[in-house]
Amino acid sequence: QLTSLEIVDYTSILRFEHGYRVGEIKVDEDHWLVGRKLLDARTSDEGIHLLAIHREDGEFVPTPTGETFIRHGDTITLYGLAEGIRALSMRKAGAEGDEEHQRLCAEHRALIASQHEREDRPSDAEDR
Repeated sequence: QLTSLEIVDYTSILRFEHGYRVGEIKVDEDHWLVGRKLLDARTSDEGIHLLAIHREDGEFVPTPTGETFIRHGDTITLYGLAEGIRALSMRKAGAEGDEEHQRLCAEHRALIASQHEREDRPSDAEDR
């Protein structure tokens, strides 16, 4: 059975007024994500969620899983804070990229912990 969708203000739902964005990145061959499974890349630990992949050969991968690999030439659609998407878009493979990822993961954990404190909730990882 089909249901109809109501018109929704996605700008408000996705909190664009608070700096969140949906963006796309064209993945170059020296990008930090190339050759990684989403499970290993753990961009969600930085607060960046990968929504879809447009492969260079025309294939479309909606809602990729943790087992999905990122390939050179992919265009990935992301959701998160604009500055996080921007940082990820410029990240190159190697130790420097790995260090940036770890730093941004720590910053995101601190943000989540501060939100939990304001909400009078436990600050453990169960909300991620």
